[in-house]
Amino acid sequence: MDEVRTERLVGTRPLLRDADELHPVWEWPVTLARVRSMMVRDMDHWKRHRFGPWVVRDAATRAVVGRAGLNRSGEEVGVDWLIAAERRNEGLATEIAHAAIRFAFDDVGLDSVVAETTRENAASLAVMARLGFVYERDTERVGLPHVLFRLTK
Repeated sequence: MDEVRTERLVGTRPLLRDADELHPVWEWPVTLARVRSMMVRDMDHWKRHRFGPWVVRDAATRAVVGRAGLNRSGEEVGVDWLIAAERRNEGLATEIAHAAIRFAFDDVGLDSVVAETTRENAASLAVMARLGFVYERDTERVGLPHVLFRLTK
């Protein structure tokens, strides 16, 4: 599925040109070159697995509001989301993550998906709770302690 639509959002397969609009979404220092590199990785992920992260736009304005979708890591497929700071607390992360989960179960044919975050990330933990994810274990990601949650079909 190259494109997913929700009530307020449109997620599309990433293109290299999306990097310029996606770059400001990151709060921490990430260079434009790094975002472009991520777009190349995302495009490659789509070629290899026929699914991946979408660039997420506001359906009404077409402005980029984030990046979300599925990401294979080893045997697991994770649901990831990143929403621009100025658009948080609107339910957009839950909305696009729900679409990614439907896609994972209905189109990709997965039986479960995972999501990870730090224990301090109350917003992501709340999204996971709203979507029905269940704590599975502590883990490490990018050298930091994380918690892994699972949602089963």
